[in-house]
Amino acid sequence: MEKRVVIGMIISLGIFKAGSVWGFTEGNSNNFFGTDAGTNITTGLYNSFYSASAGYSNTDAYYNSFFGASAGINNTIGTGNSFFGAFVGWQNTSGSANSFFGNLTGYNNSTGISNSFFGVEAGFNNSSGNNNSFFGRTAGFANTTGSHNSFFGEMAGYTNTTGLGNAFFGSEAGQVNDGNQNSYFGLAAGFSNTSGNFNSFFGANAGLNNTDGSYNVFLGYKAGYNETGSNKLYISNSDTSTPLIYGEFDNKYLEVNGTLNVQGTDAYNAFSLNVLGHTGGTSHTQMVTGLANSRFMFMAGETIDYAPRVGMVGSQDGSTGVRGWMVFD
Repeated sequence: MEKRVVIGMIISLGIFKAGSVWGFTEGNSNNFFGTDAGTNITTGLYNSFYSASAGYSNTDAYYNSFFGASAGINNTIGTGNSFFGAFVGWQNTSGSANSFFGNLTGYNNSTGISNSFFGVEAGFNNSSGNNNSFFGRTAGFANTTGSHNSFFGEMAGYTNTTGLGNAFFGSEAGQVNDGNQNSYFGLAAGFSNTSGNFNSFFGANAGLNNTDGSYNVFLGYKAGYNETGSNKLYISNSDTSTPLIYGEFDNKYLEVNGTLNVQGTDAYNAFSLNVLGHTGGTSHTQMVTGLANSRFMFMAGETIDYAPRVGMVGSQDGSTGVRGWMVFD
């Protein structure tokens, strides 16, 4: 029995190359496997370093898991990190609570905290950005100090460096963005926007050619595709310049390119359309129709400058429909 134990130990030790470490060091409950893995540990606790040079510089840090060649090689005091893949978190020194998965992911992260990068080279240049979530190959690749960003999709937010609070979902969404608090959803949505802020683009290629506009809302496939301004509303399913609904937030202007119907549930239920506004004074336009009544009214304030002509066509019981109009002379 004694000979079998000795032989078993020799066989087990034989699978490790010279310089490999397996077991415990000065710190408690550390597990290291691979040439130079965890070589400089002093008082660090509960670390797991697997592969050559993984966690090489780690001294006092704890609760780290580094798996892959040179993963977390420069980490010294960063804690609670999970690095999986070759050269992942290479420059990390004191950054903590990061999760990097994929070769070269978070490569230049040094002090950034609470980041989650998944995909080859995702968050590659992030140095001190915090609370970012990048998912997809090269997502958030150029981000350096930008924080609170969420990029999902291959090359999503690729060139973002300092932009804050952005949410990009879809391959190449917000690819060249460096603005703040933008929301782009769909393939290449907001692709060209560089410095615009507070935009909401929903749909593949929505706002694709908008470069520096802000406060825009584009809804639909290619909505606002060629719009370059700010404070615009587009609801469309193509790159047309006359969308079904167009608006200007700064001018409080809304345009419907088509027919707008307001309809009750049946002929016995009235519906109303109210338009309130100012024409040199105070005006109130109201249309009410139903089975027993139909009327078109105009009320104006004392300072109105124009006298209106009002017309109405249709049957009194509303069975043939009612149309009203107003003209200012």
